[in-house]
This record gives sequence, C-alpha cells and structure tokens, in this order.
Amino acid sequence: MLDRPLFMERLRRALVRNGSDGGGLTLFAVTVDHDVVTDAHHTRAGRTEEHMVTAGRLVGCLHHTSVVGRITGDEYVVLAEGVGDIPSATELAGLMLTSVWSPDPRRASGSVTASIGIALQGSFTSAEQLLINADIAMYTARSGGGDRYQVFQEWMREPVVAGASAR
Repeated sequence: MLDRPLFMERLRRALVRNGSDGGGLTLFAVTVDHDVVTDAHHTRAGRTEEHMVTAGRLVGCLHHTSVVGRITGDEYVVLAEGVGDIPSATELAGLMLTSVWSPDPRRASGSVTASIGIALQGSFTSAEQLLINADIAMYTARSGGGDRYQVFQEWMREPVVAGASAR
C-alpha cells in the first residue's frame, strides 16, 4: 500500500502511459463508513489493524496491475489500469464493496461498509483533477447513505464550488 506522494507519482505515470485518449484508467476513492466502528477502532493498534484488513480486502479483488494507496485516515485510493469504461468500473466497485463487507469475526456489529467514488480518465485529465473527481464522487456516495458507489459526473462539482465560494 502506497502513501500519497508515491501513489500520485504512480498515477501520473499511468496517465502518461494511457495517453490523451483516456480510454484505460479509472481511479476509485474509497472510505470506510464511520457508522460501524468497534471498541478496538478507538485504539491506535485497532485502527491500524482495521486499515490493514480493509486495504488487504481491496487488494484481494484487484488485478495485479492495480495499485492501492492510503491518502488519509479511513480513505484509500485505487488506481485500476485497463478499466476504462463505466460498466467495467462499476463492476469492480461492486467487487470492492463486497470485499469490504466481508464479516470480521472480531466485530460484534457485523461487517464494515464503504462509500466509493469512481473517476474515469477523461481527455487530458491531470492526476490531481482525477483524484478530486473521485473524491467528490465518494462524498456524493457517502452523503447518499453510504455503502454504495457513485460515478463522478460534472454536476457533482457545482455544490463543491458553491460551498467553497460561500466561505
């Protein structure tokens, strides 16, 4: 699992490899939904273990060319090359949701859930913009109740821009 600087460098190189046609790369932003935490989650060791389990579950459903990074706290990013259309991206997001849902025997409350944002590489999309788009879609999925995925669409940017200008 890569940290943010290494992940962003990997993403930049992948964007160059995939060229300006934008046909073969998808970025997923994944966050653990916070309504299901355990007593162990409140300790540093418990959080670290939960992060490793979640990251391991994400890696377990990915192709060997995919990369997982941890951005902050309970947020992960997944770079999937060769996944360049909405049907393939949503299929992979469904696999990731199912993977994260897997019951944890140490967890009294059952499974962990996640919210996933999906951003497909468009023509000339920068690494930073792709990450922002995936993040906006993830927060849209989370605000819709979580435990689901959402594909980024331009209209999602409007509430973010409006919120920023109101400050």
